[in-house]
Amino acid sequence: MTSAADRRQAVRKSGLVWLGAAVVIVAVGRSSNLEILNVGALTAIWALWSSSLNVVWGYGGDFSMAQIGLGAVGAYMEAVLVTHYGWPFWAALGGAVGAAVVVGFVIGVVAARLSGFYFSIMTLAFGLALLALVPTLAITGQSTGLPTNIAPGTIRIGGLEWNLASRRGGYFLLCALVLVVVLFLVARLVKSPRGRAMVAVREDPVLATSVAIDVGRTRLVAFVLGAVIAGIAGVLYGGYLGFIFPSLFTFSAIITMIVQVVLGGRGFLIGPLIGAAIYVVLTDWVRFGGQYSDGVFGLLLVVIILFAPKGLCGLGADAIDAFRRRREAGRAGTSLASGNQPGSGPTGTGPIAPASDDVGPHHSVVQTDGTR
Repeated sequence: MTSAADRRQAVRKSGLVWLGAAVVIVAVGRSSNLEILNVGALTAIWALWSSSLNVVWGYGGDFSMAQIGLGAVGAYMEAVLVTHYGWPFWAALGGAVGAAVVVGFVIGVVAARLSGFYFSIMTLAFGLALLALVPTLAITGQSTGLPTNIAPGTIRIGGLEWNLASRRGGYFLLCALVLVVVLFLVARLVKSPRGRAMVAVREDPVLATSVAIDVGRTRLVAFVLGAVIAGIAGVLYGGYLGFIFPSLFTFSAIITMIVQVVLGGRGFLIGPLIGAAIYVVLTDWVRFGGQYSDGVFGLLLVVIILFAPKGLCGLGADAIDAFRRRREAGRAGTSLASGNQPGSGPTGTGPIAPASDDVGPHHSVVQTDGTR
């Protein structure tokens, strides 16, 4: 059982990690390289959007294809409230997230009656229906689209000040800080009883039901939480582009999100961030794949599923576990060998005999369960 001292040490380490992330973000935000700032902002947005899928699929176990549609709801609602009704950015953000939650709740209630392939098809149908509806509405600008016109204000950290709508570090800072806050809350969720219930449902719904977990409600909660994150990501994406139109939220965007989650590692907190960083750098900076980038990354998705189904984070976790096992096995072997040397007993007359059959390297090896 974990002691109180171990828990305090874990909290301190976690706090240092989050503090370090904030320091790095502020440092990058002071950069004068606009290309790095733009790539960083887009990476944060895609990581946030993919995290919405990671909550539903990675932790909840339901492969949702509605996240792009929910992000579109958030983006369009923010643009409508700001452009047509003059709402301030933060109020419009709240309205956009609320709209995404309502739509997500409706989809979740209907889709939660299904599972597996049928759940995925149902969420895809809802998402595509939403995207087909947008071009028919005058208030959304139909196929022409709408300007987003965001003005989140300024932020001051110490003696530094940023305009959060500015491309000279301010917008990157906004997107990155939102991502850090969301990842922190997701990390807290995963360690909470609700989060453990989500993982239990993912692993075995029947067994989860047998221990009094409401599977339907747990799946719905995961879907709604994913809708919240997708709505925020949609708003930030619209703000990054400055203008939104229906062709931004197509099936290829769904594939992009799936690639990022699978590449980074489904069910790992930073998996979407790693996947988004690789994807954005390759496509927007290196221009990897050119006009065939969708096909190239689709092929990459197949390769990852076949040879690294747990993604890059999974490969890293397996390597760390293997290293720990070898290290502990080596220590156990060394300890056992030294204990069998002649004259090493208390009287110096012979070897120390094991007290029971329970002493041995097979009991000294630390077993890990791959907890994410």
